[in-house]
Amino acid sequence: MLYADRLTKELKNVLKRLGMKIVSRNGDVFEITDNHVTFKADLSGYREFEALSSDEIENIIFRLQKEAEAETRMVSFTNGQEFLRYILLPEEEVTEHMVSADFAAGLKKVVVCTVDDMHIKLFDEKYLQRWAVPKEVAISAADKNMCRLMDNCEFIVIELRPGLKAVEVDAEYPVFTAAFIACNNFRPRMSKLLGEKYIVLAPASSSVIALENLTKDVADKIGREVVSAYNYAERPLTTAALVFDQTGITVAGRFDPERSYTK
Repeated sequence: MLYADRLTKELKNVLKRLGMKIVSRNGDVFEITDNHVTFKADLSGYREFEALSSDEIENIIFRLQKEAEAETRMVSFTNGQEFLRYILLPEEEVTEHMVSADFAAGLKKVVVCTVDDMHIKLFDEKYLQRWAVPKEVAISAADKNMCRLMDNCEFIVIELRPGLKAVEVDAEYPVFTAAFIACNNFRPRMSKLLGEKYIVLAPASSSVIALENLTKDVADKIGREVVSAYNYAERPLTTAALVFDQTGITVAGRFDPERSYTK
């Protein structure tokens, strides 16, 4: 109870500074307004922390406010399309109400919404019905936004051994790292660094590396890293080695998550 009192006091101080106020409260769920939009802030999940700083509370409230504002703009495709992105998910994790499209290696592009490119929520089919647009239109809009995000990614060229280059994708917003391989602009950008044919590994949603080639000696060494990243990832993706070339994307093979690879 002491924590709850301290939390409420700190929350009120933050809201006063932001020009907001509490409309109602049910336990640790606060209804808040800024006189333009009203939104709920569920802070019950933060009880595990000894205390939230003023800045942390402000960041939470600011994000929830932006999400509420975004929801008011999601009434039409014209106003809501800027919030669309997509992630990659294994097809077995994709449900019927998700807006998705096939990609490769049993992966699907799944449309999501975000206001800060860090916190995402699924884009439900109900929006397509409200907007009266086909899913292809939403996916295309999401791809354009993803391509703009990818412009800020760093493609780091490394030399695995003499004569063999690799490129690691360092994204400002890790939740989308793997999904960038599905962007329309990914292939031309990577081709400038590795040529027209290369291999992409995306064991986790936040991990991507591309290689010029995957010889047996390199595969044995990198296989351990791929399997480790896949097994310990919060959101594992695939152990497939994806071959990108002018004809499309194919699967060269998969690293076995149960196998112990050489160091």
